[in-house]
Amino acid sequence: LWIALATTLATFALSVIMLRDFVPGMAGFQMLEDIPWFSVVHYRMGVDGISVLFVLLTTFLMPICILASWSSVKTRLADYLIAFLVLETLMIGVF
Repeated sequence: LWIALATTLATFALSVIMLRDFVPGMAGFQMLEDIPWFSVVHYRMGVDGISVLFVLLTTFLMPICILASWSSVKTRLADYLIAFLVLETLMIGVF
C-alpha cells in the first residue's frame, strides 16, 4: 500500500515538473520523445496544451483515490493496487 502511494506521489511530482517546464504559447507538441524502432516505424510521444493538464489531473487524483480506498479494500489488496497503477500508466499514455 505504501509503495503504490509513494509511486503515485512520485508520478504527481514529475507531472508538476512537466507542467513547470511547459511553454503555453508554443504551438504543437512539447517534451517530445522520438525513438526509432525500424526504418519506417518510430515511437513518438509528446504533450500539448490540453494533454499536459489531463496528465496533471490524472496524477493528482490517483493518490487521492488510493487514500480513499485505504480501508475499503480488504482482500486481494496487491492485485487491486497493481491494477490501479496499470490504470494510471494507461491513462497517462492516452493523454
